[in-house]
Amino acid sequence: MEPRSLTRPEAEARAAVVAVDRYDIAVDLRGLFDGEVLETTSTISFRCLSPGTDTFVDCAAHVRSAVLNDEPLDLATIEGGRIPLPGLLADNVLVVTATQSDTASGAGVLRTVDPSDKLVYVWTSFEPDEARRLWACFDQPDLKAPHRFTVMAHETWTVTSNTAPDSVADLALGGRLWTFADTPPLSTYVVVVNAGPFHEIRSERSGYDLGIYCRQSLRDSFERDAEELFTVTGQGLAFFGERFGLPFPQRRYDQVFVPGMGGAMENWGCVTWGDSLVARTAPTYNERIYVANVLLHEMAHQWFGDLVTMRWWDDLWLNEAFASWAADWALTSATTFTDAWAVFLAQFKTVGYRDDMGPASHPIRAEVPDVASATANFDAITYIKGSSVLKQLAAYVGEDAFVEGLRTYFRDHAYANTSLDDLMGAFGAAAGEDLSSWTRDWLDRAGTDTLTLTDGRVEAVGPDGGTPRPHRVDIGCYARTDTGLELVETVPVHLTGASTTVALPDADLHLLNDGDLTFAAVRADAETTQALLDGAADLPTALSRGLAVTTAWDMVVKGELASPAFLDSLLAVLRRELNGLVAAWHHR
Repeated sequence: MEPRSLTRPEAEARAAVVAVDRYDIAVDLRGLFDGEVLETTSTISFRCLSPGTDTFVDCAAHVRSAVLNDEPLDLATIEGGRIPLPGLLADNVLVVTATQSDTASGAGVLRTVDPSDKLVYVWTSFEPDEARRLWACFDQPDLKAPHRFTVMAHETWTVTSNTAPDSVADLALGGRLWTFADTPPLSTYVVVVNAGPFHEIRSERSGYDLGIYCRQSLRDSFERDAEELFTVTGQGLAFFGERFGLPFPQRRYDQVFVPGMGGAMENWGCVTWGDSLVARTAPTYNERIYVANVLLHEMAHQWFGDLVTMRWWDDLWLNEAFASWAADWALTSATTFTDAWAVFLAQFKTVGYRDDMGPASHPIRAEVPDVASATANFDAITYIKGSSVLKQLAAYVGEDAFVEGLRTYFRDHAYANTSLDDLMGAFGAAAGEDLSSWTRDWLDRAGTDTLTLTDGRVEAVGPDGGTPRPHRVDIGCYARTDTGLELVETVPVHLTGASTTVALPDADLHLLNDGDLTFAAVRADAETTQALLDGAADLPTALSRGLAVTTAWDMVVKGELASPAFLDSLLAVLRRELNGLVAAWHHR
């Protein structure tokens, strides 16, 4: 029977009576060396805030025994991946031994055999509620607790987990016992155990002990690109530690590239990657910036998601949108990939615009009644528009207030759980402004605003001609020189209604939403539009050129611009564009 999906009322009821003190989880992987079965024993120490209450613990593996406070539980009562826990004491200890033989489908765990050399690798990934498939746990994000892992594995295997191993000892009956240090309080979905005959490389960067791992058959390709992985990792840890006001709080930070995984997962201190992201030949710039973006996205989650965790899955969009925004912020600010925002516009934001202006548009946030619904509405609007809205928020309150708000948020809620209101409250306090109406306007309304620069005003219209949202935009003022267009002044503008007067200096081109600070369609009067089409190729940055092309394309799609005029401008840009990812989008 497929395990039942936890509902929000069930999670709230359980969180009201249960406080988890710690998990001690013993994992025996030796059966996976040449078989399909792993064994676990989960010892959960927890308190009941209302002694005498009944609740349940999650376990979707085959339970062999369950003992609560030294009393065996009736295994016949287990149903839908839930073990009933009757008559709880104030302090409780639950010990559950279980086995899992479904190690080939990727549900929580995957055992793979490298076809090139027949070596076996095992990895786990638990978002949103897959930890229960391996061991008993209270599998919801707001019941955090320290985890201590002990792992028995084949003697040829290296084991990684969230923390550094305290010891590795030979076992009398074969294999080795890996004992890992306690984690800080973590949600059940960000813990991890990986094992296999990995190739390991380590380096000291920015005061951290960094490790990267891959399967043996990828060793040569991996070593070729290891230096850049270490460099970007060190840069990211230093940047986020300073900007968030809290250095990553453990020395060891590992990244494990595993076969058969899609994307990457932000496990605390031990990020797992699908090793399809290991370039088999010398990587192009496009491949390098993509890998750097994924690296910093998962790293941002160490703070936003792991250290401080959303209480329920309705804020999953915020978790992912923040990490996406933060990755581009860090790429631009701390690495050599300074054109990251142009790549985001070309590769991702245009998709967000397409979907948000179409019939399937919906608000960024939505109700999530149960865990199974957590990713039902997770698309380009929640993910890409959400990231863009966070960029707009940073512009709206100002980067100094945004950073101060983040620092307060991480300081006040470290190792705890929060909601969107906690985050917006921190930003509002830092900015000295109530952001509740801003939050409703941006997160609870579907569709895209249109901003038009004309006759010394910026006119704003909401979706379907309705009330616009507040916007903080820049207008770039460009003068023509012998070598192209040069930015001579940036005019910041706060748009709080249907029409805002702006004082602009004389210039050959005024570019509305320069810097791509907001999520909106932009337009201008006929003269400014023609200057944009004529001068798009002469704009000085990939981002400004991208804005010109995306604006013109949107006008074509909506029947406001003839195709030949768009093509003339596009071809001129393509003859100049050096950023491969931006040019690739323009070619589509």
